[in-house]
Amino acid sequence: MAFQNTFQHLNLSVDTDVNYVIKNTTTTFVEPSSTSFIVYDVYNNGFQIGGSLNITVDYEVECNSLVCLKCKYLSNLHMRLLYGNRERLPDAMMRVTRFDLKAPPSEINAFLSSQRDFYIDPLVRFGFQVLLLLQDSLYTKFSLQYFDKWTDAEYTGGAIGALVNHTVDLVSAPFVMTPLRFQFITPIAPTGDFRSVCMFRTPRNSGIKGGVFVEPFSTKVWIYFGVILALAALLLWFTFLVEYYKMGKHSTFIPSFLTTCLISIGSACAQSSYLLPGSIGGRFVFITLMLISFIMLNYYTSVVVSILLGSPVKSNIKTMSDLADSNLDVGLEPLPFTYSYLNSSTLPEVKRFVKRKVVPKIHTNNLWFSAQEGIMRMRNRPGFVFVFEVSTGYNLIERTYEASEICDLNEVLFRPDTQLVTHLHRNSSYREIVRLKLVLFTFDIILRIIETGVHAKHRRQWVRTHLDCLTNNLIVHVGLEYTASLFIMLLVGYILVLLIFITELLWNPQLQLRRMTSNYGIYMQNINANYAIADHDFIKRYFQHQRSSMGVFIDFNCWQSGALLNKANDLKLFDHHYRWLIYDEMSNIMKFKNFVSNFNLFIDTDLTYAMLSDEHINSSKNSTFLLYDVYNKGQKWGGRLNMTADHAVTCSHTNCHLHQYLSTLHQRSKSGNRERLSDITLTVCTVVTRKPINLPEEVLIGYLMSQNNTHIDGLPRFGFQVLMVLKDILGSNFSYQFKETWSVTETTGGCIGAVGYEHSADLLSTPFLFTEKRSLYSRPILRNGHFRSICIFRTPRKADLKTGVFMEPFSVAVWILFAIILGLIGVLLRFIFLVEHNKMKISLTYVPSLLTTCLMSFSTACVQSSQLIPSSFGGRLTFICLSLLTFIMYNYYTSIVVSTLLGAPVKSDIKTIGQLADSNLEVAMEPLPYNAAYLNFSKLPEIKRFVKRKIESKSNPGSVWIPAEEGILRVRDEPGFVYIFEAFSFGLVERYYDAHEICDLNEVLFRPPADLHTHVNRNSTFIEILRWRLVRIFETGIYSKFHRHWINSRLNCYLGNNALVQVGLEYTAPLFAMLFCSYILVLIVILLEILWKHFERRAA
Repeated sequence: MAFQNTFQHLNLSVDTDVNYVIKNTTTTFVEPSSTSFIVYDVYNNGFQIGGSLNITVDYEVECNSLVCLKCKYLSNLHMRLLYGNRERLPDAMMRVTRFDLKAPPSEINAFLSSQRDFYIDPLVRFGFQVLLLLQDSLYTKFSLQYFDKWTDAEYTGGAIGALVNHTVDLVSAPFVMTPLRFQFITPIAPTGDFRSVCMFRTPRNSGIKGGVFVEPFSTKVWIYFGVILALAALLLWFTFLVEYYKMGKHSTFIPSFLTTCLISIGSACAQSSYLLPGSIGGRFVFITLMLISFIMLNYYTSVVVSILLGSPVKSNIKTMSDLADSNLDVGLEPLPFTYSYLNSSTLPEVKRFVKRKVVPKIHTNNLWFSAQEGIMRMRNRPGFVFVFEVSTGYNLIERTYEASEICDLNEVLFRPDTQLVTHLHRNSSYREIVRLKLVLFTFDIILRIIETGVHAKHRRQWVRTHLDCLTNNLIVHVGLEYTASLFIMLLVGYILVLLIFITELLWNPQLQLRRMTSNYGIYMQNINANYAIADHDFIKRYFQHQRSSMGVFIDFNCWQSGALLNKANDLKLFDHHYRWLIYDEMSNIMKFKNFVSNFNLFIDTDLTYAMLSDEHINSSKNSTFLLYDVYNKGQKWGGRLNMTADHAVTCSHTNCHLHQYLSTLHQRSKSGNRERLSDITLTVCTVVTRKPINLPEEVLIGYLMSQNNTHIDGLPRFGFQVLMVLKDILGSNFSYQFKETWSVTETTGGCIGAVGYEHSADLLSTPFLFTEKRSLYSRPILRNGHFRSICIFRTPRKADLKTGVFMEPFSVAVWILFAIILGLIGVLLRFIFLVEHNKMKISLTYVPSLLTTCLMSFSTACVQSSQLIPSSFGGRLTFICLSLLTFIMYNYYTSIVVSTLLGAPVKSDIKTIGQLADSNLEVAMEPLPYNAAYLNFSKLPEIKRFVKRKIESKSNPGSVWIPAEEGILRVRDEPGFVYIFEAFSFGLVERYYDAHEICDLNEVLFRPPADLHTHVNRNSTFIEILRWRLVRIFETGIYSKFHRHWINSRLNCYLGNNALVQVGLEYTAPLFAMLFCSYILVLIVILLEILWKHFERRAA
């Protein structure tokens, strides 16, 4: 009693772990040193909430000087867990919040417990009714506090604030958990879902489906149908033509082709025609046209009807961002959490929504609507958007909307879907009671409520997550969203017809004028050169343009024509962009020749000199002009002026016609007449990387023309030898520049800079890669090779032990089944020997053990014979079947293993430069300028990693650069050594490697492969000449000859019948390891057997 009086006023809780122990004086023990104690379980359901002290006897303990043991249980407490014995709270009063407006408690309780008007406060009523189930399960009492809102801020005010301030213990309605709320409250279990949406009906004029009448057929079908209709129209016109000329009785006139097209298209539109062919064949043509049109029309109609009646038109607005950017009117349900979300959300689309849809209407009566009013407004005004909570709105929509109107609704998520959770206070003074009672126990109860279906029943009644669209037997109204496109097409069609009529009216008066001007269809502008040359903007106004070409006609006898031509010469305007015609009425050809002899004329100049010929004057109305082709192959390169008579033209006041040819220029193109460059000297830049460039020119040229050692300077020598063929074809002279590198930067320095940026060279003998920056200064004229830089290495013999190669022929299931069959056959053989010994007396004098018969079975599978064979006919048949089975399996196995071993050499798993950078293989590179440039300037992460791990990590980074021959030999002799070189050195690999060593090589791309091009300066005048000459070299096969000699794009692996395939440790190491492990296991078994025999003898 003293203990009870002391502890009944202490603040004990439901999770209290207190045991009260008293000595038992009623029990007598055999041993006088033993003592008995009775243990009581002490707890309180919650002193502060009305709980009373509970003392329950648990079990009896017997103790001596060494140990204490339980003697017996004195109650049923041990049959359940701690909280299973304390699950009911009948003497506790818990404080619970409820949500509603101010009203008498009895009226509020009746409303919250009612099952009618589901659209009014459904979330609060759903949570309250679930909590009543929880109250019944706990056998406790609730005292209620009422609030009209969840919270003022995120965790202050309202019901959530009361829970945070610890003025209540539970909140009846579940709510959303946030990080800030998590500091004060803790979730128990998910109870429902929160979903807020924006919903609206599709505006009838917002989704004009202009393509709905084109959708039934694909574009290809429409094109074929149009072609068929056009061919049918052509056939009908030909039919009418034949009937008119050959069968005059059928028609008195010939319908135009436009009329027959109209008949054809009219038939496709199910329209009849007054004009029909009179002949039987013609009528069959018309009948065929009608049949295909009828079939197409039925196809078309059925598809369009199915599209129109399939489903209502939906809006393209799918997100809050689309809604914020639209012109739709918006209304919101006045809910506290909607206010909070609009004010506190940091999402840009929500901020834009508030700025464009809420702020302009915040002081009007057209923003906040009750759920019933907003949903009815949404129904009556298509395009009005209402934002509401689905548990309220969906019930109202199903009550007030027809099925077709529900199907017409568009839904946009207002905020992300969130789970609603029942919560309790995190740091309550009786936190453990509520937590352990409601978390450990109540959570189970809530789960139990969910498992029993009670929760599902209430959820189906109160919570709605979607609306069902039932479109059967509905009348679909075809509005402007479908028909507007037809009306627009009709309007556009009539406007087009009106324009055609007006054009046709204006066409006839202009037809004669067009015929007169068609022979002179060139836009011309006459300029007085005597005064225009004084205009400082003359050249800028007339010659600086974006046109690809322009014609210029000048009278050579004008006073300022010489000054104008000199100005054009200074600006280098005598190129292929301008076509010059210079007329000399005085026919002083020597004066003109002397005048232009020092002009910057080029090989692509298009200049014609025309003079009047007195010898060919036919009459006072006609004059004959002699035309000369004038050009220079390049004065700066040593070219001379070339004037060649071309042809004579006779002209009247109305037209001109060819009189006669004066040379053979007309027989070839302009470039064909100027292809020989015998009087000029072109400057050629050549890259030489393996010889000093200060050597005499004859030595360097001899080196570049040599045919041996194709791996040394292969690309420059290949390009130089192709260029020597071009030199012979052009007949020109070359002067040479020798450089050590292609370039210093991407566009400057080396030969690339000489051809492009500096323009000190006309040609680059060595082709190079085309890049965007280089295109500003140089232009590729022809593909002249392929650049490929690779890493090769032989597979390290210890790099990849193929432990599974001898298991791969069969799947795991086959191996298991085969082992089971061999084991069963071993058992069967044991049984046969046993029968032969005991019943037939024809076999051995002893019975082999099961281990021996299993050994026979497995040895037969390994193609081993056996001395022990059954003597009976059945037994021998069994052994024969075993031999056949194992023979077939052995042949399967052997053939697959042999094909695996001999099919192809082992290849490394390293396939990319990134994997090579991460490996432990040693790397070396060919010392080429572009390799160093690529490593220095590449921005690829795998290249940077490669440089850091393979070059910079070495004590002597310069040791990675070794010659091609040395590197390729090291790859052969040191499997696992990686060498990076250009594919021109493949010849060295084929020279030093055996066939199986080539097949053993692994190849990794060092950089992406690219085409090489022959380049000239961007403004070069020789582009067309050089391009056609190089094309000619390609066509004759000369290029292929050099290409085969210098370039080998891949290595061929010849694994013929005579190839020796070496099986290394990558295959045999697993066998040796298996043998070693087997002998160890055998030794252990023998030792165990010896020990077993020893113990047997001792026991005997």
